[in-house]
Amino acid sequence: MHSASRTRPHNHTMDHLTILSLLLSVVWGVSDGCTSSVDCGDGNGICTTEAVCMCFTGWTGENCTLDEDECAVENGGCQEMCSNLQGGFECGCSTSGMTIGSNGRVCVDADECASGDTNNCHIRATCTNVYRSYECACNPGWDGDGFSCTDVNECHIGTHNCSDGCINTEGGFFCYCRQEDEILLVDGVTCSRTCIVDTECNGPANGVCSAGRGRCDCVAGRQGADCADDVNECLDSNGGCGQVCVNTAGSYRCRCAPGYQIDPGDPSGCIDEDECLSGRDRCSDDASCVNSVGSYSCVCNRGFQGDGVTCTTQAPVDGMKHAASITVEPMLTLTCTIFVLNLISG
Repeated sequence: MHSASRTRPHNHTMDHLTILSLLLSVVWGVSDGCTSSVDCGDGNGICTTEAVCMCFTGWTGENCTLDEDECAVENGGCQEMCSNLQGGFECGCSTSGMTIGSNGRVCVDADECASGDTNNCHIRATCTNVYRSYECACNPGWDGDGFSCTDVNECHIGTHNCSDGCINTEGGFFCYCRQEDEILLVDGVTCSRTCIVDTECNGPANGVCSAGRGRCDCVAGRQGADCADDVNECLDSNGGCGQVCVNTAGSYRCRCAPGYQIDPGDPSGCIDEDECLSGRDRCSDDASCVNSVGSYSCVCNRGFQGDGVTCTTQAPVDGMKHAASITVEPMLTLTCTIFVLNLISG
């Protein structure tokens, strides 16, 4: 594994050439004529009050434009590899499994197990760091070289310790009892006709172990030797429900058909739901809701027409058309009038 550490320049440190340049400027008046650090390698040094560039570590030359090769002197202090950079240097390790330590120069053992990105162990394996390397070993219940792991079927190869039935799972197995009158004891592997503690009866929620008898006493809604089986109360007289019985784990509940609701005075009974009163009807705002047993109906209000769910404005009646359709014969009216007059005069 190759690892490196870069050493950054330190400000305000002069090399021997810079010091010489500064002395010459003082003794003989020699000056580069810098006015700011921009003139000193564009920030690779500072401009002194004597208008002379004072270079930072890693740079040299009159104007701090030349890179100093730190690796040329004692390998830059690096234990193994030294790489020169512009204005600095970098230490690295050429030995596999080694990395640069906290001091940036000495190589130390790399912990490949510290991160999943630095080792190739399988997700079902454990990584163990060793000097300059690492080792992978499959977890219990898994088989392989640590880089590839597959599930071990303990039930198939007979490495389980169940006293009766065995079911394989990923990375393990669990035991069960095939005899209806037997329960799985708290050790998780032994089947017995007598219990010792409540947990062997899936308790205390589902049952408890009866003291003295060594048998499980199941709570209402549970049955079986270990109280693990649900009782379907709906199979017995519909659970006592007036309409619909719904079985649940360890219990049941009554429901009502559409148009009905649970009777507040009898949770197993159902009464008519007044959809008009509860506002659960689908009638139009321009209609009236009429409740009935188990249902309701919608009737459009006067001046509207439709099925009650949808109502539209009814077209107005044209009075003149109706008046014109009524015809009165003048002769008939006259004849009737004369007939009446004759009766009166007679």
